[in-house]
Order: sequence, then C-alpha cells, then structure tokens
Amino acid sequence: MSTKDSVESIKNILTKLKEISYTIDNNMKEIKNTNMNLHKLIENTTSGLEEINKMFEELYNKTRIM
Repeated sequence: MSTKDSVESIKNILTKLKEISYTIDNNMKEIKNTNMNLHKLIENTTSGLEEINKMFEELYNKTRIM
C-alpha cells in the first residue's frame, strides 16, 4: 500500500467517524427531547391525580357530615 493509498484510507475513516458522530449527536438530541416530553407528561399526570385525590377527599368529607 502506498502513502497515497494510506492517506486516502485514513481520510475515508475520518469521514465515516464524522458521519457516525453526527448521527450519535442527533440521536442524543432526540433522546433529550423525548425525556423532556416524558417529564412533562408525568408532571401533568401527577397534577391530574392530585386534583382527583382532592375531589375524592371533598366527596368523602361531604358524605361524613351528612
């Protein structure tokens, strides 16, 4: 293998590594966005469940008074 061939091979490897690096970066961004969306969904669900719990407590307290 000549020096020219070696340089070309290294160049190809570096180009491939760059492509893989971009793919990994994009995947990490997607994972981050998904995690943020899941966090928001969990917060909304928790808030909804807390509201339902308050309503049940109010109903329970009203039935105890009667």
